[in-house]
Amino acid sequence: MRTPKNKVPNSSDSSGRVLVVSEDRKIRDFLGQMLRLHGYECEYLEKMPKVIVEPYWTGFDALFIESRFLEQFHHGTEHGVASAPNPPLVVVLGDYPSAKETGTFRVLKKPLDYRQMGRVLDEWLLLKIQGRASQGEEESDRTD
Repeated sequence: MRTPKNKVPNSSDSSGRVLVVSEDRKIRDFLGQMLRLHGYECEYLEKMPKVIVEPYWTGFDALFIESRFLEQFHHGTEHGVASAPNPPLVVVLGDYPSAKETGTFRVLKKPLDYRQMGRVLDEWLLLKIQGRASQGEEESDRTD
């Protein structure tokens, strides 16, 4: 069950929407506090749904997922996320090979560190800005 928690009062002022999937309440609380400090709206799942359908990740700018749920996530979304025009950043929480980090896929090792998370958020913001800039260039090319 998806539960919104402490949403940003005015969604238009939000930096983006984030879904945190973790069974550990401390991790959900820590990530939620850090993300809200950076202006993000957070929603939480304690477990990954057995059937992952597009509405679970559509509309989110980032997904923070416990490493134990990653295989289930990949199995349910392998085509959807990869083919999305603006795929969300996927951050794996826990032990996972950093070598697998590509594009919008990152690893946040445990114990979670606010500095490491800050670097991930900075990279994400840069990717979003670059994505918007390239979309603007494509739109101006179409109008010419």
